[in-house]
Amino acid sequence: RFQRHANVPSRVVEAIEKVLPSGVDALSQVSRASQACAPLYTWASAQVELLRLESTSQPLKIRLAVLDDERNKLWGQRVDSELRVQQLQAELQMLRVDERLLDKELEAKEEDCDYGVGLVD
Repeated sequence: RFQRHANVPSRVVEAIEKVLPSGVDALSQVSRASQACAPLYTWASAQVELLRLESTSQPLKIRLAVLDDERNKLWGQRVDSELRVQQLQAELQMLRVDERLLDKELEAKEEDCDYGVGLVD
């Protein structure tokens, strides 16, 4: 029984590719030689192409997994950063309220000083 995801070594795939006719008219050549072999040739060619593509795509799959992990890490950092920004904005609002209160207190003290200076004169 054929296993689609069998681990076929690249040297075996290369050996099969050398045996199978290739080119634009390969199927018609096989059909002329044997009508019964044409579907088998089509199937074998497709399997070889699939194995070649799977071996080519493996490094891409690994890179994709690495990039996916990195994206997840960065997403987590983004969420943490957004929370920190919200905390800092809340702290800034509280400092602005404190600043306004201190400004009012300073104005009152300045008025007291101005009143005291007027008494001394």
